[in-house]
Amino acid sequence: MGTTALAGPVLDTVLTVGGPLLVILFYIEGLLIGKLVQPSAIFVAYVAIALPGRVLLLGLSLACAVAWTLGQWTLYRSFDDQSPDYFGLRRQFPLLRELPERAERRIGQQRLTFVENLFAHYGAPAIRLLTMVPGIRGVTAVPAGLSTYPGRNFSLRCSSATRFFSGYWSESCTDCST
Repeated sequence: MGTTALAGPVLDTVLTVGGPLLVILFYIEGLLIGKLVQPSAIFVAYVAIALPGRVLLLGLSLACAVAWTLGQWTLYRSFDDQSPDYFGLRRQFPLLRELPERAERRIGQQRLTFVENLFAHYGAPAIRLLTMVPGIRGVTAVPAGLSTYPGRNFSLRCSSATRFFSGYWSESCTDCST
């Protein structure tokens, strides 16, 4: 059995599972601090392989942006002691209860102080700006949650910056798919 015989089923699997897997990876990236995987690079590879049309590419980009924002929102809520536990996730998953301490250790004092200072000085514009800066964008939820910044405002600002950021990736990838 040659490699060409395997190419069809492997490609079909990548095309079928790739989109939903990307959305899950972006949620995990939004939730975790530090890079375990590089969803952006996987996104570009998926687009190069799948060659989706503009509509599908736009839908996938928006789904990934929403997933990343939901990951950030989950992280934000784990730092905000006053936020209600809607689904009982903190009771069911001990990792979410431990997330603030783990995140603070992983971020490092220097980076956390830098982000907290920008957040304290600039507030909402800092959320938009920091969300677009690779390497810092995942840390934005920490000072927002610690300062009990309103969750709805955080989600809206984070979402708008993420849509801008993912729009850039989508536009860059459009050249790959045409």
